[in-house]
Amino acid sequence: MSEHWDHISFVIGFDPRRLGDHGCYPERSYPQREGVQRRLGELRALPHGWDGYNGRAVTDKTAARVHAVLAACLSPTGRYPSIVPGSSGDVQIEWHWGGVDLEIGISDDGPLTAWLAFGKTGPDGVTETLDMRDVQC
Repeated sequence: MSEHWDHISFVIGFDPRRLGDHGCYPERSYPQREGVQRRLGELRALPHGWDGYNGRAVTDKTAARVHAVLAACLSPTGRYPSIVPGSSGDVQIEWHWGGVDLEIGISDDGPLTAWLAFGKTGPDGVTETLDMRDVQC
């Protein structure tokens, strides 16, 4: 896992190294949960073809995975993420704050993908696959 997580955790409060410690608990409370729940509700209600093509709404399983990841990895004082829908029903949670750019892709199954960039990574950033073995909601 990237050596950059200490800096990112300090700036935005997100640390995926906590995933293995927490398992999958999408119902676990976290301070940002109410706003995340509201946004995911909007994305679950998207009509078929919302993107002008074949875009699908976010599924309940993807929403549960978002909650599980944020409950495990986002500190109580962590920055609130932007949550952006993908056309295949996936989501991207993003932070662009304090010189850090972090984008995490989450879908119904499969690994989490992370793209991160800040001063040490250079403008192209770093892409990583995050361990999701314990987050199979």
